Amino acid sequence: MKKGIYEKVMSFKVEAWAFILFLLLAAVFFVLASWLVWYKSMGGEKGGALGEAVMRIAKAPDPFIQMLISEKKIAKVIQPQIKDFAEFEGFKAYRTGVTDDGTLLISAFSDSNGVSSVFLYDLATQRILHEWIPPVDALLAQTQHRNEESKKHNFRSQHPLLLNNGDVLITSGEGPLMQMDVCGELLWSVDRHFHHSIERSKTGELYIPIISADLALPFPLRNDGIAKLSAEGKILKEWSIYEILSRQGYKSMLNGFGRAEFDRIHLNDIEPIEQDDQFVKKDDLMISVRNLSTVFLYRPSTDQIVWLKTGPWLHQHDVDYLGNGFYSIYGNDMIRGESADYSYRGYNTIWRYDQSTDQVSEFLSLKETGINSLTEGRHRVLESGDIIVEETNAGLIHRVNQEGRLWSYSHGLGNGKIGALHWSRYLTKTESNFGWLDNLQCDK
Repeated sequence: MKKGIYEKVMSFKVEAWAFILFLLLAAVFFVLASWLVWYKSMGGEKGGALGEAVMRIAKAPDPFIQMLISEKKIAKVIQPQIKDFAEFEGFKAYRTGVTDDGTLLISAFSDSNGVSSVFLYDLATQRILHEWIPPVDALLAQTQHRNEESKKHNFRSQHPLLLNNGDVLITSGEGPLMQMDVCGELLWSVDRHFHHSIERSKTGELYIPIISADLALPFPLRNDGIAKLSAEGKILKEWSIYEILSRQGYKSMLNGFGRAEFDRIHLNDIEPIEQDDQFVKKDDLMISVRNLSTVFLYRPSTDQIVWLKTGPWLHQHDVDYLGNGFYSIYGNDMIRGESADYSYRGYNTIWRYDQSTDQVSEFLSLKETGINSLTEGRHRVLESGDIIVEETNAGLIHRVNQEGRLWSYSHGLGNGKIGALHWSRYLTKTESNFGWLDNLQCDK
């Protein structure tokens, strides 16, 4: 009697060596495909047809998943911009009688709108004065930078900059720059890959980190650079950090330590100098290069690095000029591992660099306050000596001094949840003149 199909299948034998070889080849393919997806998602432009094919396969389940999980459910269930924090909501003073007459321009997730929005918060009255809801759909309709970062539930209203008429500038964190009006309408956008900080000189020029075309190198490297833009968003000039450092004799620092890394530079802050003194010139640029733990002062007018310092801060953010040759640097003081990051000291530190002596000292240890943002983070030293700190990873903003915390702020969403922050700003009372609020009328 002839065997049936079932019996034939069950009697089919595979040699052990062939099965093991198949598993090994499948594992190799899986690892290489996973790396290629990661490389492309980080902005890598190489890989050709194979890279595009792998990305199409990786994206194939997306429509089906979107059918199962709506955008609103994503924001509620797996929303990365909602944090657990039940200690307090809004403003909390740590000492009797502590008040503040400034305002916060906050980038934080809005649960009601399902998107990272911009809020103007009055510290004196402890209430939100205005909210800008970014026109994400309008922005996505005219951009080539469609990635996970730009989707509505992942969108970051990165480092908002408030203009005198109530308009606000933001990026999506890793994508286009845009200006929206006081009612959240899109005025214009620049379809380039911007990221991290937005700074504006007193004469209106914008300075923003940007990613340019690949460098002509034998290994892949993200070409982080400085973009100088007009107030209307026209790119006036671009400088490559890799090329600046290479021209100034720092090629060994870029290429001579550890393995080649795509995100070797990781530019996270560009701040223009506003006026000449004996140490700096107007339009000099303070530069923070996180993944090299390096800060330097660049003079575009002469293509000169005036000074450069690597450490003692580790993977720092945010350099500010305090005047008289002094600079403050927000030290995350962390170590990047293969699969996780590690705090080197267990807390962050505000460092101070003295250009006249080339010495670094601790300006303010944040050990006693417990502030310890492994990544990101901003600070501002006030005339009083107090310091505003955004502990980004924790979703908290603090005012601190040598004696400890004065107050903290969390963007409460209720039920022990707060909204993630994406680089907010503190505005002094003098800077908080909001005439545009007086006759504000926006359709809801």
